[in-house]
Amino acid sequence: MPFSDQRAALVHKLEQLEGAILWDASYHANFLAPADESALRYAFALARVTAVPVENDVVEIGYATERYRNALLDLVKPTYEAASYPDNTLRYVIPEVRRLARRERTALLELFGPRLPALALEDALRHRAFGLALGGGGGVSYVFLGALALLDEARLVPDFIAGTSMGSILGAFRALGRRYDPPMVRRVLDGLSFNELFRVFDNESRFGIPATFKLFLRSGITRHFERDGVPMRLCDLTIPFRAVVGGISAANLGDPMRFAHLLDGGRLGVRFRWRIDRVTRALAEIVSKPLRTIVLGGDELTREFDVVDALGFSAAVPGIIHYDILREDERMIDLCRRLLEREGVARLIDGGVVDNLPARAVRDAVQGGAIRRRDPFVLALDAFAPQLSISRNLLFLPIMRLGAETSKIGYETAHHTVTFRDVPSPLTVVPTPQQIDRAIATGRAQFEKHLPFIRKMLSPIAAGEGIVAG
Repeated sequence: MPFSDQRAALVHKLEQLEGAILWDASYHANFLAPADESALRYAFALARVTAVPVENDVVEIGYATERYRNALLDLVKPTYEAASYPDNTLRYVIPEVRRLARRERTALLELFGPRLPALALEDALRHRAFGLALGGGGGVSYVFLGALALLDEARLVPDFIAGTSMGSILGAFRALGRRYDPPMVRRVLDGLSFNELFRVFDNESRFGIPATFKLFLRSGITRHFERDGVPMRLCDLTIPFRAVVGGISAANLGDPMRFAHLLDGGRLGVRFRWRIDRVTRALAEIVSKPLRTIVLGGDELTREFDVVDALGFSAAVPGIIHYDILREDERMIDLCRRLLEREGVARLIDGGVVDNLPARAVRDAVQGGAIRRRDPFVLALDAFAPQLSISRNLLFLPIMRLGAETSKIGYETAHHTVTFRDVPSPLTVVPTPQQIDRAIATGRAQFEKHLPFIRKMLSPIAAGEGIVAG
């Protein structure tokens, strides 16, 4: 295993251990004394942090902490696994954890000298970036609105957001400002209509894959993504944001028109249910082909994409929803043509086909310098996990299973994933007010129990008594 892979695997083990300990500390009173908890969190942060922003530079320190990481894991893991609440023997190793972290901190400052000011190191260790990944799945994703509201009420503001499909649409609304605006989002949803958003496909296609329904997303939400009448680009959003789409080559696509009429014969959710197996087979065929995962917003080319167009492509489910640039917009047409040429693909498709839970897009972007802080806490929200108990979603179980396959890397990457149950039907893409209310209430109720842990993971770490001073 290459050294970088070994380091990543070791950091992952430490992050899992830290999460398990802090989960217990979040829900068991007096699991750890506050000073002991701070010492442990500081020690784990010292093992996790790989890069420290220093004025206009970034000091890479990850390679310098390998021996320390192994020592910390060997010290804490056996004691924690042998402990049982309330007889928590973990506290007995805290003095050695402090000594170990103090030596590592001192060694780092000596190794890097003036390049690594102590104050910069402390800031990187004690304050963690918050990355949020929102999965796709059509109407199921509306439960995220309850989670977003609770995060905002707790003053937990994402530093970075990535979304797939419907998750990208909701994520983009969240990225409009530092504060979340539930009334505005509710007004948007209340004002949508099926006839405004969807029309029967008429055989026009340029960059997307034909499908039964054409998505007119711009007519539904463009006014919310404009500044002085000019469409916002991805780079204009207040919170840095990425939308995940898929790309498929001409050789792997075949005749795109074969996807155009899979659901002909009815509106979404009414007469086409018996035809969903045709879409399932088409999606299974596409997933079996080599595809490209394309993250819009992270480079010079795609950061210029209009927000609404990025969201439209991210939500264009083959066989069901077609999105395209068919208006006379030379700037966006040129951007799309250049993107297809660069990626070696013929058409853009729903992001859920390649990455339905984009935690990796969050992690890679933040680690790559998309925001000032590195080494984020990545929270992922998934409402499309297969659900046997909800009759209204049994029809979509095969598609949910396909989504679960493309969500695996998200579950492996995220530091914490909230998997929602009893969610709306994927068909509820244009919800009634009552359906919105139920989705928000479901999201709040299920997310609330995770909030103490998330708040603890993101709270600033207190001064490391016995580490920084002592």
